[in-house]
Amino acid sequence: MEQTKTKKSTTVVFIVLTAVFAALMVAAVLALFINTNKMNAYGSSLEYVYQRSYYDLEDNINNAENKLGKLMASSSGNYQKKLVKEISANAKAAQENLNILPVSAGGINDSIKFINQFYGYMSSLETSIEKTSKLTPEQKQKVGELHQAIKEMKFNLESFTKKLAGGYSILKASKNLEGDFNNLTNDLRQIKTDDIEYPSMIYDGPFSDSVTNVEIKGLFGENVDSIQAEKNLREIYTGKNLENFKYLGQTNGKFKTHDFSFYLDGTNQFAQITEVGGRLLTVSGGVAAKSSNISFENAQKIAIDFCKKTGIEDVEVVWSDEKESEAYFNIAPVQNGIILYPDLIKIKVDKSTGDIAGFEACAYFTNHTNRSLASAKISGDKAKNTIENGYNIQTTKLCLVPLDYNREVLCYEFKCDNLGSIYFIYINAESGVEENILQVVSSESGQKLM
Repeated sequence: MEQTKTKKSTTVVFIVLTAVFAALMVAAVLALFINTNKMNAYGSSLEYVYQRSYYDLEDNINNAENKLGKLMASSSGNYQKKLVKEISANAKAAQENLNILPVSAGGINDSIKFINQFYGYMSSLETSIEKTSKLTPEQKQKVGELHQAIKEMKFNLESFTKKLAGGYSILKASKNLEGDFNNLTNDLRQIKTDDIEYPSMIYDGPFSDSVTNVEIKGLFGENVDSIQAEKNLREIYTGKNLENFKYLGQTNGKFKTHDFSFYLDGTNQFAQITEVGGRLLTVSGGVAAKSSNISFENAQKIAIDFCKKTGIEDVEVVWSDEKESEAYFNIAPVQNGIILYPDLIKIKVDKSTGDIAGFEACAYFTNHTNRSLASAKISGDKAKNTIENGYNIQTTKLCLVPLDYNREVLCYEFKCDNLGSIYFIYINAESGVEENILQVVSSESGQKLM
């Protein structure tokens, strides 16, 4: 009797435990099902966001290309103003669209920079054309170059769109790695074309895109008229034969300038002289041939000498690069042995002729002033101790670096090598805090800093 009761009790316990276990299994499966659905839904939502951003990018590039074509055909100042404003808005939106996509850091840096430069130029053109009747011939030429580049980008985007139509998943591709970059990055790397001469000079040296103040600190003196501006420009080019020299009128942007065009050794050049002080602000032009008759070292000397001809003294090269027949230099003034990165001048030298193919001193004239620089409160040796082991220090320099909110901070710049990669590490010379790290990355288009 007692045994029977015990058997029944054991059976009941077993049944209860089995039921509990089954319930737990059902709950676990249900939870897994719910979580999987949630993850799938999340993934689907994210995929939608990414695809939406891509299609918006394509639409903005298509619209910009269409309007650039119309801008080339237009002779009406009012209609040109309308188109420039709309294209600028398309370029800005394209910036935002591209930034949403989950690409590997630096992997499509060329494409991002292309669109940033496109937006930057259209914004400056928007400001300029508001105060002029219509586009100048030089501006029309640059618009034509941009139109060809954007047309190429449009074509390359269409190729990627076909992949999406075939079931390509942006989310999945962003998680799969191939080499240094994810698959999405590799698939998007070809959307940028390389065959454009930009109207302005923007390079990838340290702090080449530094923060600039609204206030212009580096220009002073009397206003010059077009006659004096031409005289100042020709003086800089003493000994050079400037053919088909033309005065194009004035540009009323952040810098009010007298604008000129001329031919130098067969290449068309565009130059701007500031109204205040009569200083050379920009030069842009083509390269005569794909040959290198001048060494890189001589090109560097030409760049430094040209700075001196414009009235900019006490400078040194802080970044350099070359590609085929072009040599690029970031040049900065030096005060009391301290490099002034906020005051960069950017120069491109044509190595086939030795001519200046590009010059830009916007940051210099915006920021340059005789500063009361603080002294370093910590030694270079103490700053070195903050550098991680394995980073071999090649050079040490004191420099003033631009940070956010128009701040300028005195730093030690350490150029370091680690496993074959070059880094620039910036340590605050007053507090010892690490302010910034830049890595040199080589690509087909030259060296870049990330």
